[in-house]
Amino acid sequence: MPRKPLNTDDIVGQVFGRLTVTSYSHLQDTDKGIRIHYYNVRCSCGIEKVVTRNTLITGSTKSCGCLAREAKSVISHRMNTGYYDALFQEKNKRNIGD
Repeated sequence: MPRKPLNTDDIVGQVFGRLTVTSYSHLQDTDKGIRIHYYNVRCSCGIEKVVTRNTLITGSTKSCGCLAREAKSVISHRMNTGYYDALFQEKNKRNIGD
């Protein structure tokens, strides 16, 4: 049974996490006969990237990388300000009193 052609415009304009699909980029056929569709996207921070349709649909790609950088920055800030030390000290106080 022949494969139904993919409507490459069906996700253009949709938002996935911080990424907005701007246009269809290209199709790549792998050695195993798998067809991979690529789309141009713009992140809310302004960076443009090319990502696969599958990573957008499954949610494994949510940003250009700025989301991970922000999360890392928050964790680093909390570690440097003693936030986690205070949490662990409070937890240990509760465990000792049991």
